[in-house]
Amino acid sequence: MPIKTAEQQDIQLIHKIRQGYVDKRIALGNQIRGLLSESGIVIHQGIHQVRKELP
Repeated sequence: MPIKTAEQQDIQLIHKIRQGYVDKRIALGNQIRGLLSESGIVIHQGIHQVRKELP
């Protein structure tokens, strides 16, 4: 496997950071949905549904 250039490493780092934020957003949306479902409020899967249903 060839050695990555500094630019390639920087791009890879940005992608990993972004993926971390996406994963955290998904986890938070799932946590919100889970807590609301305990109170009988059901929100469909997907961050767009959470955004739409929450004031």
